[in-house]
Amino acid sequence: MTSNFYVDNLVTTGRDTESLEVYNTVRKRLKEAGFDLQSCNFNCTDLQKRMIEDESITSPLPSFEKVVGYRYSPSLDTVRLSPVVVDVKANTKRAILSQISSLYDSLSLLLPVTIQGKVLVSQLWKDKLSWDQEIPETFTASWQALAKELNKLGDIEFPRRVFMDDSPMQLICFCDASKLVYGFSLYIRQGSQCSLLFAKAKVAPIKRKTLPTLELLAIYLALKMVPNVLRALGTININSFFLVSDAQVALSWALNGKGTKNIFVDNRVMDIKKMLDEFNLEFQVLPQFKYVPSSENPADLLTRGLTTSKFEQLLKFWVHGPNWLNQLVIDWPVSPLPCLNDVNKRVISCMYSDGPTSGGNYLPINIANYSSLTKAINVLEKVLKFCDKLKHRNTDTNHRAKLLLFSYMQEEEYPFKLEYLHQPSNKAVPPRVSALGLFLDRNGLMRTRGRIQNSDTHPFEVKFPILLGKNHHLTELVIKEAHLNCCHLGTNSTLAKLRLSEFWIPQGRQSVKKILHTCIIYKKVDSLPFKTPSGSQLPKHRANFIRPFQQVGVDFTGHFWVKQNNEDVKMYILLFTCMSLRAVHLELLPDMSTTSFILAFVRFTNQFGVPTHVYSDNAKTFLASGILLSEVFVSDEFKEKFRSTTISHLSIPLFSLAWRCMGENE
Repeated sequence: MTSNFYVDNLVTTGRDTESLEVYNTVRKRLKEAGFDLQSCNFNCTDLQKRMIEDESITSPLPSFEKVVGYRYSPSLDTVRLSPVVVDVKANTKRAILSQISSLYDSLSLLLPVTIQGKVLVSQLWKDKLSWDQEIPETFTASWQALAKELNKLGDIEFPRRVFMDDSPMQLICFCDASKLVYGFSLYIRQGSQCSLLFAKAKVAPIKRKTLPTLELLAIYLALKMVPNVLRALGTININSFFLVSDAQVALSWALNGKGTKNIFVDNRVMDIKKMLDEFNLEFQVLPQFKYVPSSENPADLLTRGLTTSKFEQLLKFWVHGPNWLNQLVIDWPVSPLPCLNDVNKRVISCMYSDGPTSGGNYLPINIANYSSLTKAINVLEKVLKFCDKLKHRNTDTNHRAKLLLFSYMQEEEYPFKLEYLHQPSNKAVPPRVSALGLFLDRNGLMRTRGRIQNSDTHPFEVKFPILLGKNHHLTELVIKEAHLNCCHLGTNSTLAKLRLSEFWIPQGRQSVKKILHTCIIYKKVDSLPFKTPSGSQLPKHRANFIRPFQQVGVDFTGHFWVKQNNEDVKMYILLFTCMSLRAVHLELLPDMSTTSFILAFVRFTNQFGVPTHVYSDNAKTFLASGILLSEVFVSDEFKEKFRSTTISHLSIPLFSLAWRCMGENE
């Protein structure tokens, strides 16, 4: 309800009971604030009598109500443009633009006539006339003729009711372009009734474009504007959306997903492809392209421009579209389409019935006979190439082979979900459809909505992966292919590779584990040759809480060269390692003499305290530093220095590996 306000005016539509509820609610709210409802009108006769009794509206009722630039007749249920008074004598670009802008036609119901004003202003811009410069006589005559036509527009009526919001409907968008204008007209078909909903047109760019490029811009404009129109309508049930054009070249560009060497065309084609996927994602409807002759295209009226009298003659064609719109889609007109290749001809000419579509993909190979996804695709591609050669056509058989394989798999695994997505009904949504956010892409494949759909760094295929069947043979081939591509890594790596390859498998971890158990290479890589031997019990001094460096191990490193006074000097590092923690203390020494060691040991004890136990190496063949260190501990100088302390010197067993991992936590 809040979206139906325009400033302080409420414009809404509904059934008689809903209108009564709106009236009672508004009247109650105003009374609570101390106001009386005075300006209110409905096209329901019984409700109008009720309002007269409540003195909410004066009698007699006005013939017209102002509604967002239109005059609405409650008795006739029609709308017409507000009174139009255009100054015929306007003779400058500023004055003409002001007069044209005074026509407020928000739904573009009168666009075939009013578009001529925009074309005239565009021509004034091309001639580089200043704002207040008097226009030439040729433009003056054109403006006077157009102004007379514009002043007649206020008498043309349009039916207000377009559709009922509780029944499924089809959207048909006609696109067209001329050298001066490109645009579209949007129609809603419900049952056997079709009505104009909205139209939009733009003047062709000043920088000249080819006619096929302008036709492509019309499709681009339609895909850009139609989602905004649908969002404004709220929750409506759309079961199909057709983009109809009379330009075969533009249709070919849009269907192939690629344009020409022209960068501008290529960029628009890429934008159209992206907008098609976004439309399908948001509204759960796959846009379909159709071709129609120019004579059957209502959008041709707005690109040519009409006089008011001619527009009144073609008003039924403009408001309700061509007569075949009221028929089944399969009865719509067809054309030879000489400018399109065979694949696009089949896409354009393929007529879907108004009921649910069912699976019908035929797979010319038996997928169960293949143990490799690559082999299956290559064989199917060769079969399709042979068929194309017989029919003298050239298509992307590799893409068709992949599409056919996965479509066939989904039809076997998820027939009911495909049926629901092709033709949504009022029945309950299948659990997996809502849980995985399933939708159909432009190729008819079921895809899932992940949690990264708002990511700008991932492509569309990764954000919305293809749904695979958990127990299907094709899924097994896909898992094997991903496992091979990630160099026979484990479950997590294979599963990540699958998701980055645009595939989603329900309970995928179990499916991947099942396949990996059959891979001999993975078993060799994942298996350990020997079990790690059990470790010995930690000594008492390593299992109790003590201060750092209370028990230490010492050892020398090998020598290395240090630059000192521009000379290379040989230096050594004495390493103190705590037996209980990962603490390490380093001392830089000029040599490995006993005196240097004692001085370093004194510095160490001054900083960290006197240790109770000192361990050193005892391997005579391990390092020369170990032999020297043993001599230090038994020297008279060391014993004399630490005679007053209770330091115990211990040496590790010969060739023991424990010394190397002395400082590590086990």
